[in-house]
Amino acid sequence: LPPYYTPDGNPFEGISAVRRGPPAVGLNPSVPGSAAVTGTEVRNPGRLFSSAVADCVLLGGRWYFEATLQTAGAIQIGWCCPARFAPNPELGRGVGDDDSSVSVDLFRRATFAARQSEPVPGTRRWAVGDVVGCGADLDARRFLFTLNGNVVAQLDARHLGVATSAGIAPAVTLRSGASVVLNMGATPMRFK
Repeated sequence: LPPYYTPDGNPFEGISAVRRGPPAVGLNPSVPGSAAVTGTEVRNPGRLFSSAVADCVLLGGRWYFEATLQTAGAIQIGWCCPARFAPNPELGRGVGDDDSSVSVDLFRRATFAARQSEPVPGTRRWAVGDVVGCGADLDARRFLFTLNGNVVAQLDARHLGVATSAGIAPAVTLRSGASVVLNMGATPMRFK
């Protein structure tokens, strides 16, 4: 996962203290057997919501990843603290529905954080092929969400009570039948 707003070159040079995990970031279902992960594609073949979390932990600095929608509908894309994130597929709880995560869902035109949702005014519903950008500035404890390169929401974790001190990771929660492809730095970003 490359740093957010960093010039080309080695994105990990000089930042080893703020990132833990493998050089090539992968994804894991947060509940075994719920999300199907193939490379950087996450899909939900089940009937309940399912979540996947990246296998790296970010402890400081600025970070960014993109998610390209393969389907539309209810999908929560954002960040979670892997040590504390506890989604509940039975209750429809995923990224942004607890105190350890934040997300955006532009099908419902809302952000989710600390068990609260806030409307995202002035945006259209997302569609297949749209690219959702997720930025995090852990030092300032701020999150940024974009749609096809345009900022649609900014969240301040200090006021929301979202925990970031134990580190965060990219995460996604998908409705039944939904699919996204995450770009965590393996290829050039579309809207960096």
